[in-house]
Amino acid sequence: MTGPDLRAARRAWASYRGAPASTRAFLAARLAVVPLGGLDDELRGLKGHVLSLGCGHGIVERYLCEINPDVTVDGLELDAARVEAAGKTASAAPRVHVRAADVTRLSVSGTHDAALAVDVLHHVPLDAQETIVAALRDCLRVDGTLLVKDIDTAPAWKHRWNQVHDRLIAGPEKIHCRSAEAMAALVAGAGFDVVGVRRLHRFGPYPHYVVHARRPA
Repeated sequence: MTGPDLRAARRAWASYRGAPASTRAFLAARLAVVPLGGLDDELRGLKGHVLSLGCGHGIVERYLCEINPDVTVDGLELDAARVEAAGKTASAAPRVHVRAADVTRLSVSGTHDAALAVDVLHHVPLDAQETIVAALRDCLRVDGTLLVKDIDTAPAWKHRWNQVHDRLIAGPEKIHCRSAEAMAALVAGAGFDVVGVRRLHRFGPYPHYVVHARRPA
């Protein structure tokens, strides 16, 4: 697994110039935690109009646009404060648009070439995850790509560490992780063809994995 494109990461972070120092510190930490190097091949392989679920301030999406000139990103976020913060620096990243929206309520069908769910689904109760993945499927064109990057349930010590991390960052809300295999089964059950499953946590304390899938005809 290669490391991230550090110059691209710096440019993505620098695009928030003018944002509060606390926001910029949070975004720097976000870039440090997400295994961007491990996702590099998948991110560079995307093309066209990308839907990104729960994108927050859009830092991962701005990194994606720095390393991949072939995409524009439609970011969906439920936290109004993060949407507002992203909007204030939007001119520095014109190919990333962050808006307040719930993917399960979008009145779109087959409008996107790819969809991302990066560290989102484990914040959603298990019984709602399938509904969300099905909504992402409906947003994709035939042969559209889905990338789910999430947190594994094993090894146990890494899972517990991530629980501590999420408690500090997200507050007392419960997290709902699935194993990589269980997430792949969920994605397949929602109507996708699973292309591959990779664990990205050989080093470091976070049990990352990515599920790569496509919407079939």
